[in-house]
Amino acid sequence: MTERVKLRVLVALIVAVNIGLLFFVGYRQSVQRKAFLSLRSEDAFLFLEGLSHNLETAYRTQRQLKKQLAVQLEISASAIKGKLKKIRSNPVIAESVLRQFQLWKLVVLDKDGNVAWSSQGGFGRQADPDILKVCKGVRAEYVIGLRENYRKTGYRFGLAAHLKRGGALVLIMDGSALHQIFEKTTFTHVLTHVSRYEGLEFVRFENMEKVLYDSADKGLEKFLSSAGNDVEIMEAVYANHPFVRTISPGGREVLEAVWPVYVDNIFQGVIRVGLSLDYVRLLDSTTLWLTLITLGMVGLLDLLFVIAWHRNRRLNQEARKYQAILERIQDGVLIRRSDGGWTGNVSVGKLFGENPCAVVCDAPAGLSRLNRDGKVFLVLRNPVEDTDIFIIRDVTLEDAAEESRAREERLFSTGKLASAFAHEIRNPLNTISMIFQQVIHADSVGKAEKDLLQLAEEEVRRLNAFIEEFMKVSKDPDIHPEPAALAPLLFELAELYRPRMRSAGVKLNVEIDESITLSYDKNRLKGVFVNLLENSLDAHAAFIEIKGVKAGRFAEISVRDNGSGMEPEDVEQVFDLYYTTKQKGTGLGLAYAQRIISAHGGFIRVESEPGVGTRFSILLPLEGDV
Repeated sequence: MTERVKLRVLVALIVAVNIGLLFFVGYRQSVQRKAFLSLRSEDAFLFLEGLSHNLETAYRTQRQLKKQLAVQLEISASAIKGKLKKIRSNPVIAESVLRQFQLWKLVVLDKDGNVAWSSQGGFGRQADPDILKVCKGVRAEYVIGLRENYRKTGYRFGLAAHLKRGGALVLIMDGSALHQIFEKTTFTHVLTHVSRYEGLEFVRFENMEKVLYDSADKGLEKFLSSAGNDVEIMEAVYANHPFVRTISPGGREVLEAVWPVYVDNIFQGVIRVGLSLDYVRLLDSTTLWLTLITLGMVGLLDLLFVIAWHRNRRLNQEARKYQAILERIQDGVLIRRSDGGWTGNVSVGKLFGENPCAVVCDAPAGLSRLNRDGKVFLVLRNPVEDTDIFIIRDVTLEDAAEESRAREERLFSTGKLASAFAHEIRNPLNTISMIFQQVIHADSVGKAEKDLLQLAEEEVRRLNAFIEEFMKVSKDPDIHPEPAALAPLLFELAELYRPRMRSAGVKLNVEIDESITLSYDKNRLKGVFVNLLENSLDAHAAFIEIKGVKAGRFAEISVRDNGSGMEPEDVEQVFDLYYTTKQKGTGLGLAYAQRIISAHGGFIRVESEPGVGTRFSILLPLEGDV
């Protein structure tokens, strides 16, 4: 589908949507009233449910507060009974106890309910039947609820507790603050607060006998029927089922919601709330105008959308083109914006993980080197206005290869000179050996002289063998590579060494990617790994690991041990000809291994730390990359 056709289809869809929206508005207007009434009913139910919950909470809060105060007075009574004698005899102690337990008065009644002692004044409720029961021991205690005192000067809350010798100890506390709390949590207080809400015509709370609260004005109140005379309300109360209905008191249409209130399964009354419907008519006309305005704005937005869509399509095409170019680049590319955000290609994620900016964004402008996790990177930072462009290349293998080539060149130069020198020495040694043979077999030579000559001949042969070994190292190795998997060679070598290592207490671990295939000379490469394993054993390693993984177009085979390790100066010279740290070493083993690996198109590197161990890494090109 062409872009022109896509644009026409998009415009047609926009026009169709706008026409559909216009028809929808017309349909919506026809059912709007019913929908609003339904929604208003749901709102009313939610409102009344919350209001009913608040009323229940107010009731339970009062009950809980009374219970907590009663428990507090019980604890105080238990503490005061033990020192009641001192309290009665010493006014100072009595005053201290009143302050300690936050009491207003203490009264002791005899078993007939008469006042035997009082911290102040008299006690006007000793004739209360429940208190008399406590005095006579019929009841252990009785909570004197929140009451106005007999002088009408305040509210008191108390507890009468039976005394073992008969009578009762009465603890009375000032209940004025508690009375204020109860006043704020009564049904009337909650309903008075709710009746101020906008959009409510009336709020009424009544039982079957009388109206307990009514916020309706006189003009509306006379048109509202009482709950006891309203059949629908009576049925709702018996069924404990709220309902909503439309009524017209005084010709004013109101949506009335009715909710029976039960607290702990005890009927408390009915909440009746009238919701105004005046806004519905206003909303009808307002909605129509808003819809027309919205359609106009939608049309304008549609036009802007088409323009923006066209421009965005072109930008996306350009972005996809440049992103495709970035993804084809093997180097890591990261672009950091002025706001601190960044974007990059796949390669930069492979190099540094999920947050590459945390690694490279502090690099200086221009070209710099970055060492991280044993790898070496070249970082080119190019600031462009308020944006930084970073190009990162992993040069670890290139550096290692360059170092290996430098060692190879030094070895080749040294070996070429030494080879010529060794060749000149070998010819005289052969002549000397032939002379020794002739003299040894001469009849005129005694046995003692023959023994000395044989010893000299053995030394000549040993020196000649050393020269032969050196000549082998100094010449380019003759290899015959063949494509083969690497794993069988290393597993075979591990099985060869495992008995010897087991007897020496050395643990050998082998992990090889069995998909690695190389073109290599089996015997030559086996000799290299034998040399490395022998070096690990000579370093008194207790653990040796052979690991082979793919690293780009190379296979990396490492031999790691936890032996004695090497000093930094030894690491620098370990591949040099004749350099050795062993007492009986020749200094030819690793130099020869270097030449074998180079002949295979690879390179070898070493990492070592004294007391920690050594790791030799051999990188060989995978089959097809040689």
